[in-house]
Amino acid sequence: MDCSGLTSIELPNSVTEIGDYAFSNCSGLTSVELPNSITVISGGTFTNCSGLKCILIPNSVTLIDYEAFNGCESLLSVDIPNSVTIIEDGAFKNCKGLRSFIIPNTITDIKRETFSGCTGLKNIVIPNSVKSIGFSAFSECTGLETVIIGDSVTFIDESAFSGCTGLTNLTIGKSVDTFNSNAFYDCNLKDVYCYIQQSFPGYVFIGENAFANSELSYEHRTLHVRHGSLWEYQYSDWEPYFGSIVEMGGVGDVDGDGKVSIKDTTILIDYLLMGDDATYYSGSADVNGDGNVSIGDVIALIDQLLSANN
Repeated sequence: MDCSGLTSIELPNSVTEIGDYAFSNCSGLTSVELPNSITVISGGTFTNCSGLKCILIPNSVTLIDYEAFNGCESLLSVDIPNSVTIIEDGAFKNCKGLRSFIIPNTITDIKRETFSGCTGLKNIVIPNSVKSIGFSAFSECTGLETVIIGDSVTFIDESAFSGCTGLTNLTIGKSVDTFNSNAFYDCNLKDVYCYIQQSFPGYVFIGENAFANSELSYEHRTLHVRHGSLWEYQYSDWEPYFGSIVEMGGVGDVDGDGKVSIKDTTILIDYLLMGDDATYYSGSADVNGDGNVSIGDVIALIDQLLSANN
């Protein structure tokens, strides 16, 4: 059926599910409003709707199925409600216009090729709910510059971020124990901040060419590791990929730049006001050592700075 002339869709509340590929290749479609009765966006529903710019996903939706929005090149942003617990393979693949995407903290796994080819994405924060990042999940996201991987991620599969040539800054949470082959292949990583807290981070599995790069030589790449853990990385599988392995400044060094300054206080306050996971990790932000990050840590950090200046 030729649906190229269809420009908008508004479905009644009697609809609970849309069938596979129901609106695929409707290139003239620009906006969609889904009713609160919808629980599933089925496989390929909006595949290759190249003109789609806006879609409202109600908080009744729990599943976005495989390739649901594959090839929606004009889609700029999508608000995913916390009701969504599963985003399947290739759901947003080749959404080249997508500029931002907030992964809800109800997602536990980022599936195969979910965001592959989303060349417009700039920054991605993987929330602490996520445990694994699948095969080629963010591959060829050439505009990606910064990635923050949350503290619950343990597994990063093959080619997860391969070909992200714009990626220069990466933060790795405390639980990662596997980087499969080509995980970050051909990423121009200049600074990697590693908060892994395994018994011996140097023994983390790093597959073939996991951090290899054909353009940026290892001399220009720095691995920043937890304070006091430098020896754990010596003679490990990390060394061939990084010209420098340096320790971060320890407790209070919230931004991981190797020193404690007023900037760390500002970042910590911003986190407390906005709840931005991208700005801290508990190992450096829990300044008073009570196991939580709170206003008490801001006070302790200010005291630390004042004491250092006396």
